Amino acid sequence: MKSYFSEEELRKFYSVGESLLREIIEYWKNNSTKIDIPDLTNGELKKRLSITENGIDLLTMEKMILKEIFPFTMPVSSNRYLGMMNPVPNPASVLGELLKAALNQNCSLYKQSPIGTLLEEVVVEWFGKLVGYSGDFFGTIVSGGSVGNLTGLKAARNEIDNNIRRKGLFNQKRLRFYVSKERHYSIDRAMDVLGLGLENLVLVDVDGSFKLDTLDLERKIKRDIAEGFIPACVIGIAGTTNSGSVDDLKTLSEISKRYGCWFHVDAAYGGAALLLEDMNMFDGIEYADSVVIDPHKWFSIPLESGIVLFRNRKKLKENFSFHHSYYVVPDLDFEKNTNFFEYSLQGSRAFRALKIWMGLNYFGVSEYRNIVKKGVQNAKKLIVELEKIDGIEVLCKPDLSIVLFYYKDCDMVKIYKKLEHDGKFWFSMTELDGQVFFRINLANMRMDEGDFEELVNYLKSLNR
Repeated sequence: MKSYFSEEELRKFYSVGESLLREIIEYWKNNSTKIDIPDLTNGELKKRLSITENGIDLLTMEKMILKEIFPFTMPVSSNRYLGMMNPVPNPASVLGELLKAALNQNCSLYKQSPIGTLLEEVVVEWFGKLVGYSGDFFGTIVSGGSVGNLTGLKAARNEIDNNIRRKGLFNQKRLRFYVSKERHYSIDRAMDVLGLGLENLVLVDVDGSFKLDTLDLERKIKRDIAEGFIPACVIGIAGTTNSGSVDDLKTLSEISKRYGCWFHVDAAYGGAALLLEDMNMFDGIEYADSVVIDPHKWFSIPLESGIVLFRNRKKLKENFSFHHSYYVVPDLDFEKNTNFFEYSLQGSRAFRALKIWMGLNYFGVSEYRNIVKKGVQNAKKLIVELEKIDGIEVLCKPDLSIVLFYYKDCDMVKIYKKLEHDGKFWFSMTELDGQVFFRINLANMRMDEGDFEELVNYLKSLNR
């Protein structure tokens, strides 16, 4: 059996690691003005990447990575990538990802990783204070918004009747969960996974800015009460995926309290805007029973990293704490220490806090504030420019960094194919009320004034 930790093998590891680090830097540098969308329709590549019987030497693997992996990645590090919410990563957090893998800490149990536990507490406390929580709040690091939303909705379900955890949902009264029609699909998925039923997810109308209509929400809650349903949870969205709209969280918190509902806020994308002092549109988020924020979005931490926060630490723990014999440790301070397996869907848990902590400290809060402010300002600037262009219709004023528009009397799919062919920029398409829109996300920290001017000029010519 080969020794993979011999002096010779470790020298190879160091050499290949150093070489790949140089390639990463070149990758970041050389993807500034060109967006090549990878096409993997060729089955030959899949064959070349198949798993081998006898292994591959690290030096050979390096060549394969440079030839078969790097060229087929979506270049999110480009100044011109204006698509989804996975931006160029914070360089320090990339090193954190490497350290996380090398140290391979299991952050489920304090005894398994004391420093992992401590650092996760530091990260969770910082995000909790960002939301405006005080007192005995807590949270945990998860893979992203989908698991965060599942965590919050699970607590909302059990809050109505503690017996659900023991007896299940059979023969229980039907619970109703309320959310805007602009919700993320993970809300629907959570309803399915939790056994609540998609029919019990009540979709509330939105206004002209795609924010939840609070009058329609109250109408639907009253209707459900009259029909014998139990209103269990109101879900607010602080930055919808389609348009970046932020619901009226203050009013939603008041409605939730009035009808005895759990109040959950999905701020996976928009949560970073809490850094801006003048963002009073987030007022009310501090009253949420649970909140989700994704550092792997606007905070530019590498995937996967999400935060789910609870205003009441006890409620988080009582939803996920189970004790089994293999968690028994000879430690009289077991109950005094935080054991994150008691606060999470996961048992074994990676040292995700390290990359988040490194990223936040490398940039610093003030720099993150500048990045978010720049994204919001660029969205407003782009709206002004788009309104000057004949043939373009802007959907609504942006709350955050997302701009929606379409070319009137044009084949939008045909224009989108031209966009991908040109490779000058990349942004996505979406559909609202039967109309196809281009969706530009201005959260790219690398975009400079020259890139912005090029974008405006390109949009002027794209439909020709």
